[in-house]
Amino acid sequence: FPTTDGLDDDNYTPPPSSVSNCRDTLYALARRLKESSSLPAEIPPELAPGWDAMSAMPLVLPAGQRASPNSLVGIVKLALGHMQNNGLVRLDRDADDDASVTYTPTHRLRVQLRELALRRLFDIAQEATRTPAMAEV
Repeated sequence: FPTTDGLDDDNYTPPPSSVSNCRDTLYALARRLKESSSLPAEIPPELAPGWDAMSAMPLVLPAGQRASPNSLVGIVKLALGHMQNNGLVRLDRDADDDASVTYTPTHRLRVQLRELALRRLFDIAQEATRTPAMAEV
């Protein structure tokens, strides 16, 4: 999904991202925040139960069960579905395997992140995905 540099460049088109890529990034970020002994001042401590819950969830449910909010794949699919319904992402490739479905961010998402989101929190998330701890996932 768009990087900080991509948000500032209106000519940049981010590549599609799979549900599994989003799931892995979410899991790694939640785990990193859970294991962090000191959080940046911009992150309120009351958000800790959120990443604790994300870290404890199974990545996927056993075969034959539909995606639900009881797994990270389910949460990611629900979020991406909501984003698609609101024009923030576009479905690029549907697949039988939930993790292989890909989405591409739209210009509308870029504007939303650039103009309305808290820029510092976005930068923290981007930095967390670039650290060596991400390679462990």
